[in-house]
Amino acid sequence: MKTTQDQNLSFTIVSELTGEKTRSVGEARVKSQVEVKINSQLTLQNRAFWQGGGFPGQGPLPPEVGKRTFFTISWQLANFANDVDGVTVVTKLPPNIRWEGVISPAAAKVSFVPETSEIKWDVGRVRASAGFLRPAQSVAFRISVIPSASDVAKIIQLTTEAKARGTDTFTQKTLESQTDSRDTGTLSDVGFLFERGVVRP
Repeated sequence: MKTTQDQNLSFTIVSELTGEKTRSVGEARVKSQVEVKINSQLTLQNRAFWQGGGFPGQGPLPPEVGKRTFFTISWQLANFANDVDGVTVVTKLPPNIRWEGVISPAAAKVSFVPETSEIKWDVGRVRASAGFLRPAQSVAFRISVIPSASDVAKIIQLTTEAKARGTDTFTQKTLESQTDSRDTGTLSDVGFLFERGVVRP
């Protein structure tokens, strides 16, 4: 892919069978042609920050019992060959994690359902070459946690796994991309060390 016009890729398979000529039947020849459409590739990047993702660090790190620490979850979507429509990204918050309702950009269609703790990003259409020749689709939102005494010497899960899903507009196939859960031991802050994610008394 060299330009944004390089999309909706396909190739054609042509086959031809020829039978032997006989006295009663002339030479038999069968020709067929099949077009193969190439699916796009939708890729979700899921990162957690204490200081990053467009927001400043707030609260202690390493996390401390009884004190609130804020984290940022950052999602980026890249897409390769074809436009992908109806794209959504979903994850859930563990019971001890609080949704802060702060989103960047503010106009992004991110919703939180308290009854299920589900966070959903309604992306819509992701253009071909997003994240390659075009900017990736991205959003960030804030969550927080107050560790309890039972969390000491442990890391805290921040979100469950995140899954992106949409329909390739060229092949009409459903595309998915899933990432692992995020926790305080896997922060993407520059120079971050695992020990900084372990809860202290």
